[in-house]
Amino acid sequence: MSIDIRLKKVLQKINFEKRYLEICNKYSDFQNSINSKSISDIDLLLNQMEVKFKYSKKECFFKIEDKSNLITIGFNIIPYTGALQFVWSVKQNKQMLELSWGVWESILEEMLNKSFEIRPRPYYSNYQELEEILTEAFAIYEDFKTEVLKVDWKKESDL
Repeated sequence: MSIDIRLKKVLQKINFEKRYLEICNKYSDFQNSINSKSISDIDLLLNQMEVKFKYSKKECFFKIEDKSNLITIGFNIIPYTGALQFVWSVKQNKQMLELSWGVWESILEEMLNKSFEIRPRPYYSNYQELEEILTEAFAIYEDFKTEVLKVDWKKESDL
């Protein structure tokens, strides 16, 4: 899978690779990760952060969606036992743009042109680490969203 060139420029501008790797390296204690998906804690933290979200109980993930005229940006948080996975989607006029499946680990591999034997993912062992991971992930998301919305999507030369 590849990444739309316009989105690749956005990812480079916000230093996505560096920032996501920093989160994964800082929160990498798999052995001591909490033995829970922490659904209620994530719900509480998102509410405290005043994030508008939906939770899919059936598929077990939190969905955040931001829309502008032409663009819809999705940010999903998938809780695993003691770990989090983040997924983005970007649609232009309801058409999904290529973003290496949207999974942050896949985006990272694509941006670095590197495959990881064990894909980087943040692990948490307590509520404070969960809060810090979510705070840092949302800072990356907000920067991504801001830059995506600055792109002139009607301009053909960006293709």
